[in-house]
Amino acid sequence: MAKWEYTIRTTTGEDMDEDMEMMNELGAEGWELLQVVNTEVFVDADNGHEEGQDSEVVEVLFNYFFKRSID
Repeated sequence: MAKWEYTIRTTTGEDMDEDMEMMNELGAEGWELLQVVNTEVFVDADNGHEEGQDSEVVEVLFNYFFKRSID
């Protein structure tokens, strides 16, 4: 039965060349990219409101999920 280890890297996505370099370095170490998920970080414009009501996106983060085989 195959065994795996996992890692997650998070970036702002502002420098795609830097992100590509990170993915290429991990690939050279045997890591396989599984998925990229973007996450929007909100700030509440008025603390009396729940997220989505008068909230604004202040940052978008990209989460890169990798796995590699454990020998």
